[in-house]
Amino acid sequence: TSMSRGLGDVYKRQDQEYFGDGLADTLSQVLGQIHGLRVAARTSAFAFKGTDKSLGEIAAELSVNYVLEGTIQAAGSQLRVGTTLVEAASGKSLVSRTFDGSKEGVFNFQDEITREVVAALKIELLQSEESRLDQRYRPNLEAYDQFVLGRHEMGKGTVAGLQAAVGHFERAIELDENYPLPYVALADTHRSLEVYAFGFQDSYSALPTQMTQNLQRPLLEKALELDSGSGEAYAGLASIELDQGEAEEGFIRAIKLNPNNTNAYYWFSKFLTLNQGRFDEALEQIEKAVELDPLSDIIQYEHAKALWATGRIELAMSTLLDNVKRNPDFPYNYKLMTRWKLQTGNVGDAMRW
Repeated sequence: TSMSRGLGDVYKRQDQEYFGDGLADTLSQVLGQIHGLRVAARTSAFAFKGTDKSLGEIAAELSVNYVLEGTIQAAGSQLRVGTTLVEAASGKSLVSRTFDGSKEGVFNFQDEITREVVAALKIELLQSEESRLDQRYRPNLEAYDQFVLGRHEMGKGTVAGLQAAVGHFERAIELDENYPLPYVALADTHRSLEVYAFGFQDSYSALPTQMTQNLQRPLLEKALELDSGSGEAYAGLASIELDQGEAEEGFIRAIKLNPNNTNAYYWFSKFLTLNQGRFDEALEQIEKAVELDPLSDIIQYEHAKALWATGRIELAMSTLLDNVKRNPDFPYNYKLMTRWKLQTGNVGDAMRW
């Protein structure tokens, strides 16, 4: 079963939009850890926020069967949240819930939605999933606010947004040091800052620079100390692990814990390509990431590279061209096509790219 979620932004205060995004993001993370559910990643699902496309069109673009949509109105600390799970093919509503209350009650509401979605889709929770849902950490509300603000800034994909995200995640940790998610998010933000500020480390190694690793490692280890079932933390540690055997085991464990973690497939694919030369396996992993996040510039960029590495030259170029059409402002597409045009002897085309 596959699904996506979008969250409309009907707000009395425009600056409260981040909270709606955070609610959708958190629901996605919780649902993504349940076996049998393929949940579209944030980048692709959020691309439709505020769109006038029909649910059927959205579902088709994301290759999902169900869409969890919603609206949120905020007035001070009081919320009204409405959610509906819709079967894309028929347009039939399978779950419809409304929450009226303070922000403090939103965590219980998230759990209720999760259980109702699972029941509507006739998925039987494993015992480990039941336990994880029951024991899910409820953070200090101010810390949660800072976390979702950080995710909102991180989602902008700019250096300024990432720098702002660092401050929010650090503040979340200050407010609630036992909240595991900000540690993982802060580690990911440090990596993303390196990518956006200095370019991809893709020539000889999939590893970030030593400086960034030194920032990431203690954060990821602390997240695992707080939540031993964090697939996101295992994936992050695997992506900076020097021992290649341990790195591969880490990626496999991360994917088992959370099969909807796009970064795990993306980093695993880079590891298999750059460190192992296992190009066909790398293509398999990045194509799993594409299934989850088909509208992500960076995922499609890596997909094109994996196709090229396995000798699928024409498909690699057409994939990159599609990526250019989707977002002509993503510069690495031009860098990669320039390289390919040079390699195929098309110097004039290379200069234009």
